[in-house]
Amino acid sequence: MVDQRLPIAKRILTVPAPVSGSTAPASFPFTVLREDRTTYFAALLNGENNDNFFGAIITSEPTDQDLVVAHIDSSSALPISLDVALQGVTDAQEHGVTVQFNGATLGEMDFLGMALAQQSFPVESSLLQNGSNTVTLTALNGDNDVSLVQSIALHYAHTYAADADWLRATASPARNSASPASPTRRSACLT
Repeated sequence: MVDQRLPIAKRILTVPAPVSGSTAPASFPFTVLREDRTTYFAALLNGENNDNFFGAIITSEPTDQDLVVAHIDSSSALPISLDVALQGVTDAQEHGVTVQFNGATLGEMDFLGMALAQQSFPVESSLLQNGSNTVTLTALNGDNDVSLVQSIALHYAHTYAADADWLRATASPARNSASPASPTRRSACLT
């Protein structure tokens, strides 16, 4: 708890406001992560530090995974990307999985057997929308082509607007972070 009556702590440095004419960034890099744990894969020898729980099952029937996005900075030059991690289920099977984002094909993941496959795909900014965005995964190599979703991560530029009264941002410890001075806004580091 921060008590307004106490003097400012000695370890929090006061940073002067930006010089007139310079602008603060309008957004910061943000990640929406979907990492469901609904399917247990008992036959997988995954090591003692990893679990055997995964998300949706990927077969030749398209599987939709929704990602909710808020406060997109459409003017940002930061690239948008989608990281997909899939766990092969069928041993000695060549897996081929198409990855679509809001109906547009981003590419294909190809891997073998019970391997963990990870791939990153660039996403056109015109495809990203505030609200629900759908990633569709479809196995291409027949009925034996079965895999599981480990995780799906979407990276985009998020404006400095709160989501449900929360704004989470990470600043590098090697840099000074400052917000414009305001009598109604205070920043505190509670560690």
